[in-house]
Amino acid sequence: MLIAGFPKFLAAFDRYCPFTKYGQLEFHLETVQRRQEVGSVAAAVSDVTFLRSLYRTLEAWGIGSRRSRLRPFKEFVAALQDKTAEIQSFENLFLDQSDLDVARVSTQLAHLIQALEIVDNRMKIVPGTKALHHLLPDLVVPMDREYTQQFFGWHNPQFQNYPERRFAEAFASFVAVAQITNPVQYLKSGWYSSRTKVIDNAVVGLCCGLKLQWDPTASFGSIDPLNDTPPGCVLPKKIGTRITYSVGSVPAIITNSLAPRSGVARGARPRVLRGRGPSVVRSSTADHC
Repeated sequence: MLIAGFPKFLAAFDRYCPFTKYGQLEFHLETVQRRQEVGSVAAAVSDVTFLRSLYRTLEAWGIGSRRSRLRPFKEFVAALQDKTAEIQSFENLFLDQSDLDVARVSTQLAHLIQALEIVDNRMKIVPGTKALHHLLPDLVVPMDREYTQQFFGWHNPQFQNYPERRFAEAFASFVAVAQITNPVQYLKSGWYSSRTKVIDNAVVGLCCGLKLQWDPTASFGSIDPLNDTPPGCVLPKKIGTRITYSVGSVPAIITNSLAPRSGVARGARPRVLRGRGPSVVRSSTADHC
């Protein structure tokens, strides 16, 4: 689904980007620029300017103000520097490279994230991916509870208690998306700072569309900039509704993830109730790509 409607989900992100607080974009871009200037992981984790910028970015991105407790700056630096060799081992890998060993890389990254002591809490997938995204911008997609968890349809206990499994699941999905959509083609200024951020933008755009019950098949070409309602947007449907659209010849499942999970086994194929127009489907949300 993300693949089929990728450009339109990016358009939804551009229109409804929720990251508007000062520092969320500004500090991120400062960090990205400094990472490019220093040139390598080893140089970045030894560079005070980069490290302070990264720390500010993580704070602006909500680390330390919600469920994650960001360690004091000196401890934060020590934690990153302690894992320099492990982080360096991923430096020349790209999310969309054709020969990427997805199983090996996802397992090793998941272990690294959980061992990265930049926060006090046990579950490190959110702060870890956000930090590594700025050190390995071609490989690690930043993850969070509000959008990534919603996109994959994970229960809180699934996300909280099995973070390495969840990361491996997400990483494999993001690799599939990257290899088909070629996110590099969308790189530009602002939030489009890397191939992995492009994918994150599409995920966020999709989730924002879900909240509006937006039809991703509708064209964005003729939107009136003064009209806050995108094409296909209707009043929210009853909780639990799942809708499938066709984008070209590819079926695209959209799930109201604000609803309770259906309990259908993960990986089950959707059962579409045939009929004209959007069809109600009963499925898990495992197959989002």
